[in-house]
Amino acid sequence: MFDLKGGPAIKIILILIIYAFISGCSSDDSDSSASISPLDREGIFIDSPLMNVEYSSSSHEGRTNVNGAFLYRIGEKVTFSIGDIVLGSALGQEVVSPFELTPGADSVAHPSIINLIRFLQSLDSDGDVTNGISITNEMHTLANGVLINFHQLADEFSEDPAVVEYIADSTASNLLLDATTATGNFTTVIDEYRLVPLAASKNQYKVVRNLDPRLEVPFTANNGKAFSSADTLSYNYTDSFLLNDSFGFPHTVNMYWVKEPLDLTDPLTEGLPNSWSLYVEVDEGQKVGGTDIDDPTDARFILRFDTDGNLATAETLVVSNWTPLYSADDSSRPLGPDVDHEVVNDPPTSSNFMIDVADVRFGESVE
Repeated sequence: MFDLKGGPAIKIILILIIYAFISGCSSDDSDSSASISPLDREGIFIDSPLMNVEYSSSSHEGRTNVNGAFLYRIGEKVTFSIGDIVLGSALGQEVVSPFELTPGADSVAHPSIINLIRFLQSLDSDGDVTNGISITNEMHTLANGVLINFHQLADEFSEDPAVVEYIADSTASNLLLDATTATGNFTTVIDEYRLVPLAASKNQYKVVRNLDPRLEVPFTANNGKAFSSADTLSYNYTDSFLLNDSFGFPHTVNMYWVKEPLDLTDPLTEGLPNSWSLYVEVDEGQKVGGTDIDDPTDARFILRFDTDGNLATAETLVVSNWTPLYSADDSSRPLGPDVDHEVVNDPPTSSNFMIDVADVRFGESVE
């Protein structure tokens, strides 16, 4: 028991000390928020469980506890960091791993995954990742003003001056852990937690559209001009959707629908009725056709419909061999599509996607 005998000032000081001690014992070490709400959920951040990593969301901020735990609310994005080094962001959920921080990754072999797990495992204060990865307060301090790009090729990441300098200052070994050891450690975690990567290479967009047979052929209406996405008179409809490449960087995919004339000289339509062309471009007019990396062409798919307006050609259109971003400042370069090739789910050499046109109809329910 504390003896509160003495002057008022001493009593006040002792009361404040006791209150601070009780409050500290009853608080949640993983969060610095003022109160816990029934809406709050607890998740864990893992490579192996990551301790003392900063996290923040619209409702919470703090550091992960000894179990890698953090608080979140459903639907909120949580950002994880060490000082000024942002590890990534993901929707709050029961388990957040490097896969959730890299939505374009489809395996542990993805460069961004390799870079992140090598970095985190190198920082473990006791060098034994099997008992968790502990980040020290000093590592947070040393990370002030440090910016690291995890979305680059593994070799480039290893030689990145910001990475080399920070690892040298923060670790006893002064070296970045090798990729083989890091992936081996993470593979064990994948098996233990049954982690599933999120693969941008398996993105599929479903198109639902009714094509109006009463529309004029734009090539004829536009004096025979060839298709150009910059010329609104050269196509009938346009649709677009967002797509992440294999590094998780967003792009806009634009689709242009062109009603084809009865042209017997066109080797693609063969002059058959009810034929439409679908042209696909990425971002601002970037062509994704052909096979020449230095001279991409229009990506043109032919859709034919029977007399009942049902699709008579392939229901899935494949855009393949599209080179993804290697860094946030790089620009993607297309290599496809080629409908004769299967989708190769193998980033980072490609960022493939499919367009599902099974529900496209011709001349149905037109208003």
